[in-house]
Formats: sequence, structure tokens, C-alpha cells
Amino acid sequence: MGYEDLPDTLTDALRARGLLVELSRADREDPSAAHFAAHSPEPSECLRRLRNATVGILGLGGTGSVVLQHVIGSGITRLVLADMDTVSASNLNRQFIYSTDDIGRKKTVAAADYVSRRVSEPLVTLVEALIASGRDLVQAMRPVDLLFCCIDTPVGKLGEILAEYRHSTGSATIQGDVGVQFGSFGPLEVGTEGLRDARHARSGREAAGMPTPWSFGPTNTLVGAMMAKQGIEWLAGIPKSPVERQRKIIRF
Repeated sequence: MGYEDLPDTLTDALRARGLLVELSRADREDPSAAHFAAHSPEPSECLRRLRNATVGILGLGGTGSVVLQHVIGSGITRLVLADMDTVSASNLNRQFIYSTDDIGRKKTVAAADYVSRRVSEPLVTLVEALIASGRDLVQAMRPVDLLFCCIDTPVGKLGEILAEYRHSTGSATIQGDVGVQFGSFGPLEVGTEGLRDARHARSGREAAGMPTPWSFGPTNTLVGAMMAKQGIEWLAGIPKSPVERQRKIIRF
């Protein structure tokens, strides 16, 4: 029995008091529906927003590949995927979208194939560009609803680069990083948020630890999953809490 089967007078009264969770019959089969119903009285609207969203992922390594898995799992199919690297054997301990058959292939191409195997009719744009400044990012990455920044260089400049991108495109961004003993993710910032403080803020990588030549699967998965959760819920229309406006540091 759904809310459509209740008398109109009862549903109107429940709706007026914000006590009615409205989920269309078609959306009841969506495995994410119950999660959004716990956070919103309109979970069907949350799912609709995700289906219409365009997401960019800058860096398809240890965190970016995990973000991609959760993004497409939430129903998002409009993607801009950016990376310059090729898949190597050393990636496979934490970048689970790739297999041994992908070694030597461009990460963007291998990631797009991964999406195509799991999503019906995705719209995927691939970007290969060196990002050393905000101008580089603006030129390489078209405006998106949310950009997940999962790269670790240039160290000390990513906050400023992302702020310039937000200011120029109106897009939202979220950043995540993984070190040996610490990881970080957030904040999720929109438009000109964070622009004034970007030059003085430490990058997420500086907070988590300097880039290392090694990486550990569970820590990358943890940070990537938490980034994805925060970003997906925001895209679905769940308001940011004051805590989500801050960078979160995780001690491993």
C-alpha cells in the first residue's frame, strides 16, 4: 500500500504537516530510495535531481575511482572524467574499477568502459589536460553541477585553483586527499564560497600529509566513499549542515 491508496483528506493533512514521505511507485524499486526517504519528505525529487545532475571527477586514482563507483551507483549518468595517467599494475590494490586487462590503457578510457558496462546510455566526456592553474581547470573542465577534486598536485595551490573554477563557472566543488596517517575531505563549496580564503588555506593534501609513492586501499576507499556521500546528498537536494561546510580530517 502506498500513499496514493490513502484518502485524499488524510494525505492532504499529512502533507500539510510535513509528515508525508512521497515516493512514486516507479521509484520504490530504487535501492537508494529508503536512504533519501530518511532525509527528505520527497525522495522521488532527490532521485530525479541525481538523474539530471552532471558530475565531474578530476583524477581517477585511489579516491576518484571510488567516487566514480558511488556516483554511478546513485543514478548519475552525466559525467566528465579527467585524468592524464595510464593504468599500471601498482594501481590495482586500490583502484577497483580497473583490471589487469587495463594496464597500459588511459585511465579515462578504461573508466568510461567501466561506466558503460554498468550504466545504460551514459553521457561521458573525457578530458586529458595538465592542471597547474585555475585557468587550466576552467579551460579543461566545462561547468558541472559538482566537481570532485581527487588530485594531489600542484601541492599548496589546489584550494586557489578550485576557487577560481567555482568563481568562473558557478560550479560546486569538493576535495579529498589521502596520506599515510591522515586523510581529509571537504568542504563542499558553491560558486564564490571560499574565494576570499583560498590563497591562505592549506590544501587537503597538506592537511592529510604530503604525496607519497605508495597507497593503501582501505584508506583511499574510506575517503572516496565519504566524499561521494557528501556530494551525492547535496546533489539530491539535502541541505548542507554546518559541519559539512568544514574540511574533515580522518586519522587512520
